[in-house]
Amino acid sequence: MDHDPTEIMNISDRIAIEETECHSQMPKVTKIGALPLYVATEGKNRVELFKKFRQKMAVRVSEQPYPEPCELALHKVLPWGMHALSYQGDIRFLPFAEPVIPILEAYGVTYGEEIWSLGALMQCYRLRKRITSDQMIA
Repeated sequence: MDHDPTEIMNISDRIAIEETECHSQMPKVTKIGALPLYVATEGKNRVELFKKFRQKMAVRVSEQPYPEPCELALHKVLPWGMHALSYQGDIRFLPFAEPVIPILEAYGVTYGEEIWSLGALMQCYRLRKRITSDQMIA
């Protein structure tokens, strides 16, 4: 049975605007610190519907703290040409650096010292495998 897309969008907006309790179908996004980045956490499938019909989507926004740019540093990892991000002495290798680095640079994160790590490549390989194994493949 096909549903009218306008009706679905109206119901979604009404739930987001009018519900005072947390409704199971309430569209929700999380804003990441001061970054201009919002991650859909509920109602993700509806985002494409609203985009297709060029409609604004009402959502509930929660905030997740994120460090200020001056508290973070990007690092090139040698000898592999990879990247890492550090915060308060904790260094994390970036398994998917390509989309992340431009966001962090635009946020104002600068580069610190280069890091030498022979084990970084294997760690990133394991991280990539774990992350992609949790994704739904169509």
